[in-house]
This record gives sequence, C-alpha cells and structure tokens, in this order.
Amino acid sequence: MTTTRQWLLNDHPRGRPIAENDLKLVETELPDAEAGQMLLKTLYLGFDPAQKGWMENVADYVAPMKIGDVMRGSAILEVIESNGGRFEVGEVVAGTSVWSE
Repeated sequence: MTTTRQWLLNDHPRGRPIAENDLKLVETELPDAEAGQMLLKTLYLGFDPAQKGWMENVADYVAPMKIGDVMRGSAILEVIESNGGRFEVGEVVAGTSVWSE
C-alpha cells in the first residue's frame, strides 16, 4: 500500500469566493495497482475556472462534486509503477486527475 495526501472538498462555496476551509488535506492509503493499472506521481496541478462550478455542486457538463470527494482537475503526472498499464515507468502524462500526490 502507498500512503498519499489528497485534497477533499469540505464545503460548497456557493455564491462566494473559495475559502481556506473549502478544501481539506488528508492522508490516505492507496490500494496496490492491479493488472492494467498504474501508480502516478503528481508533478503539477491545474486550477481552472470550471472547478469552482464543480465545487459549488452545480450540474453542468461534468458531474458536480459532493462533500468528501477528492478534488479533480487537470494534472501533469509521472508513471512510477506500471502493472501492465498503457505507459512505462518514467513516462510523463497529462490529463484529468485528482488532487493527490
């Protein structure tokens, strides 16, 4: 098992700016990568305007977020373990991910 830190949605910032307590940093255990899965290390996180709408729990082109969900967004990540995944260890990938180490 791998220990990681993740940012969880702690409150919906509806009609107001994002506040410090809207996100909560927690430490959690990740399961081992199963066949076809990879373990990724976050290098960079994006914070895009659309994420505010997701945090407000407003239905749009993507599902809104619930309290306790891991914050999602764009990221650049490095493959640190590949159990038959699409990419090899050491490769750098980009896409939608979650706010986790």
